[in-house]
Amino acid sequence: MRTTILALMALNLFSACAATSFAPPQDYDPESNRRFSVLLGQRSLDEDDYAPLEDQALLGLEFSDGGTPDSIGFEVGFAGSSSSEDVFIPGFGTTDSQTTVGEIYAGVRKEFPGSGVRPFVGAGASMSTAELEVGNNTVDDTVIGLYVHGGLILPFSDTFAVILDARARFGDDYEFNNVEANGDFIALAIGLGFKL
Repeated sequence: MRTTILALMALNLFSACAATSFAPPQDYDPESNRRFSVLLGQRSLDEDDYAPLEDQALLGLEFSDGGTPDSIGFEVGFAGSSSSEDVFIPGFGTTDSQTTVGEIYAGVRKEFPGSGVRPFVGAGASMSTAELEVGNNTVDDTVIGLYVHGGLILPFSDTFAVILDARARFGDDYEFNNVEANGDFIALAIGLGFKL
């Protein structure tokens, strides 16, 4: 449900942006692909393993260089997400529960330059740590995986852009006290990118 709402908000923003004029056409400048971005959105974990805490509010920070017309660039970043809720556990009653996921990633990135909307794609390696807290009990695990993502850069000036990002992580599963839990997730985010 939250994922659907976020997707509709992003679509609404894109529609509104399409009705306005983007940055005027300009000569391509490789440095315009270097930016620092702040992303807000939602990360969705596997519902079978994490319900009712599978949908998490997400904050991400990313440095990227989209490359030149003849080369591929790179990206590095951090994204953290969390969800908390009172959960009923048979035999124990209702207790506070929280799931938190932190991720550090690095990979390659390609932006497709233009005078208006810029599509981009990226892929690389991801190290993520998940922590589950139920009452006073906490377990965590760190795993390595891969990610792919893509989206749109909507420039409003030479230095400022809105970012729409869709992302998927896959690879090793977490292990909490000898119980495996799916380590894959999808994330949708919207953010602000600032040229460096």
